[in-house]
Amino acid sequence: MSRDHEGGVRGFHWLSKAWYGDANLNVIEEVIDEINLGWFHFNEEGGDDGTTGEFTMRWVRLGKDIIPKLVVFSDAFETLHSFQDVIDVLATYDDKDITPEQFANVLLELGFKDLTKTVSPYDR
Repeated sequence: MSRDHEGGVRGFHWLSKAWYGDANLNVIEEVIDEINLGWFHFNEEGGDDGTTGEFTMRWVRLGKDIIPKLVVFSDAFETLHSFQDVIDVLATYDDKDITPEQFANVLLELGFKDLTKTVSPYDR
């Protein structure tokens, strides 16, 4: 049942802080921000070898409020289960609308690495 995450880094990417964030926000729904988290892998040269599972906390406008929404596709259910520590902390925010800043701080406190690329590779 469980995937082999050995050698993986628990990390996240924060969309509004990324160099490509502005071009991706508000494309599908009124997305205010999102943080993608999962198991990310890197090769010996430091290159990106992809992920063995990831999901997203998305902040969307609902009426006048901005609320968090967990988005998980079926191929990441096991990954979500492996992040029980994250779910436990989120349970303490039940109906309190955790902010992106608070969520990023929770992830950092739980040992996640901020993998957000803030500088465009196309800038010279």
